[in-house]
Amino acid sequence: MLFVLRHAQRADDKTVKEDVFIENEWDPPLTSYGINQAKFSGETIQSIVQKIRSDRHEVRVVTSPFLRCVQTAAKVAEALGESTVYLEDGFCECLFPYLFPRNPLNSLVIRTPNTRISNYLPANLKYEPATRFAPSYPESNMLEVRKRVVQTFASYRSDMEQWENRGEGKMPIYIIVTHSYCLSVLTENIDHKNAKSSAILAPGYCALTYAYWMDSTWKTRLLCSDHHLKGNNLVLYIMFGLLLYAVNYLRLYIWQQPEVS
Repeated sequence: MLFVLRHAQRADDKTVKEDVFIENEWDPPLTSYGINQAKFSGETIQSIVQKIRSDRHEVRVVTSPFLRCVQTAAKVAEALGESTVYLEDGFCECLFPYLFPRNPLNSLVIRTPNTRISNYLPANLKYEPATRFAPSYPESNMLEVRKRVVQTFASYRSDMEQWENRGEGKMPIYIIVTHSYCLSVLTENIDHKNAKSSAILAPGYCALTYAYWMDSTWKTRLLCSDHHLKGNNLVLYIMFGLLLYAVNYLRLYIWQQPEVS
């Protein structure tokens, strides 16, 4: 079973109005809204996994080492009751020199000793290096990124194929948290028929692909879908509207009562 999830809303998104401290300009954290998106996504994945999960399964949350992905993965791990998040450089951001004048991987927040990591991530989780394919810096074009992502995924895919062929050990359930283009590449890799759909070409925050390997082929159930967020967004909007109503009521009828002359 495979889930591929794009990270939640990043703090340096130009549409974001929230004032979020960005410690490393190459490695922005999530907004508070993004943290909620990640939480909802983790709950969605948990609702699917719990229907089939047993002692025969091994769940692994694998993520790009960029902070926005690690924060998203941490919320997923918490929802699943997992204690470890695995850092995979092969699913990292595109390493183009116009984005990063030097290789950013060693200076990310998760790898900087003096960073107050507890400001961003829960202390009860472990963050283990688990890179199977180390990317080269710089990458010059999308084809290089695609090749790197596909080669990285081949190792994880092999785990699932071997389990089906041998039926030995625990069946792997992978949750991969990554970036927009990497999500598109991975989704295309498992579902060639829908490779040109707009959802795959331009996935939104916390877009989710869900598939499983059976009879030597992928069976897809979700393709870069963010529908799991929409119901929760509606709840948030309703709660926010009720809060504004309450504040206005207090302002008009309690806080600004006319003085008695």
